[in-house]
Amino acid sequence: MFSSLLISLFLTKVKYICVYPQKVLPLRQTYAMQNSISLLFRRLRLHIVLFLCASFSLCGCTSSLLVEATPQEVFRVFWETIDRQYANFEEHPVDWDSIYTRYWHEVCQMQSDADLLPIIDTIFTLFEDGHFSLETPDTMLHFSPTDSNYDIGPFWGVEAASYPHYSVIDMQKYDGISIGVLHPVHNWSADISREYVYAAIYSFKNHNMTASIDSLLPAWRDEEVDGIVLDIRRHHGGLGYVAYALYAHFASDDSAPVWQLYVRDLQGDRTSLKPQSCYSEKKGTIPVTMPVALIIDGGVYSAGNVFAHGMAVLPNVKVFGKYPTAGGGTSPRYIHLPNGWILSVPTGSKVYINEKSTEYPCYPDVWVEDDSAAFAQSTDLPLSRAVQWLETFAE
Repeated sequence: MFSSLLISLFLTKVKYICVYPQKVLPLRQTYAMQNSISLLFRRLRLHIVLFLCASFSLCGCTSSLLVEATPQEVFRVFWETIDRQYANFEEHPVDWDSIYTRYWHEVCQMQSDADLLPIIDTIFTLFEDGHFSLETPDTMLHFSPTDSNYDIGPFWGVEAASYPHYSVIDMQKYDGISIGVLHPVHNWSADISREYVYAAIYSFKNHNMTASIDSLLPAWRDEEVDGIVLDIRRHHGGLGYVAYALYAHFASDDSAPVWQLYVRDLQGDRTSLKPQSCYSEKKGTIPVTMPVALIIDGGVYSAGNVFAHGMAVLPNVKVFGKYPTAGGGTSPRYIHLPNGWILSVPTGSKVYINEKSTEYPCYPDVWVEDDSAAFAQSTDLPLSRAVQWLETFAE
């Protein structure tokens, strides 16, 4: 009884843990997670599960909780888990039945579950869904959709920073947000005539961000700010409700859509979904008369991508960038395979905005052409275009 209770405890899903895609790493190489505490806990849990399974085996004990962890059984459970729970077959179409047929004969010849890793690696690449991952005691397999198409990036978390055209002063760091005021560099001919807030938002991972957001946004409205630049380049995601907490301050009327959440409908086919809940609060802290420039790149993923989709439909927002976002609007769930490996599968909640799936990339309204000469001088072209657009609202 005690052993069964222990296994159930460590097989329980840990809430609010999310995988954040990183820059280029070999898929067979150990993956350095951004949240080291979450990684340490999951790996500890994985080793305890494997230890308990081995102990049962050595003691000759049997339990209905334990399944024979042959490579064939591991692959079967892997395939069936994705077949029954994966929520993005429509956006990431893969002939899933043929995958089983294609690899089953090869799997039947395997003696070690480690032989499955190249096959699973290939399958993840076919889906091109960054919320898939597989964690073993020695390896993390993971497809990263954010391997390329980075821009030069925002003013990340520094007290003061500058590019040839602009400087950001009074930089302050909060939970996942760095905020300052944009000013022109004196030797640049096109001065900024008004005051614009610059906010580099690089994560929605911290629960405390909602409190920071609620305290910061009223100041943007009350201190006679003339425009806002939201820079979310290289934003790798986080918590969906934190993303909506920021969006809610910009959503002010019936024209601002709610975020509808869906999950996989297990009674239907692989593309069937059913509504779960929705984010509907609209605070309207920032008036619709306030121009907002949103800067994106190919490093924006997961909750960052959902936020970009939400902001893009607001009438006072213009999206700037050299590249579209990397997509990814479906939260993952962590599932144990029979041998103790941890499989991350995007199962929901899946966010729709204006009946459009946020699993797809968000595209710029203003595409910024790559100017090699300006890039060599470290000029931030998307930021320049954003400020030029804000200046058109000057009286």
